[in-house]
Amino acid sequence: MKKKIIIGTIVIGLVLATIGVYFIINITEKTVSQEENNNQSIKVVNVDRVISAPDHYKGFLGVEGIVIKIDEDKSIFLLGCEDACIFIPVKYKGQMPEPNSEIILYGEIKKQEDGRYVFEGKEVKRK
Repeated sequence: MKKKIIIGTIVIGLVLATIGVYFIINITEKTVSQEENNNQSIKVVNVDRVISAPDHYKGFLGVEGIVIKIDEDKSIFLLGCEDACIFIPVKYKGQMPEPNSEIILYGEIKKQEDGRYVFEGKEVKRK
């Protein structure tokens, strides 16, 4: 009898953990409608998720994060997370966002010849 209770508790725990992971993933991957893209839904993900697996994100998407550093001469800025421990370089030809501002950046991730990734930004929106 005790063995069945223990196994049942483990199974329920695994099911609840799976449901929890599913909801966490769906919360961090929001979609938004963007007028200039014919009202199609565009995936918006946190910069942490993009940095952990940049090859999983193909096509046009939104990345939310914090502007860490700006180099206007090179038209590049760094988009990172709150603790600024990880970041992705962004090529952007528009007006640079303010340092330390929270933004959603729309564009595409590109792999460079040296194997590093860079985000080619097309539009910046403040959060």
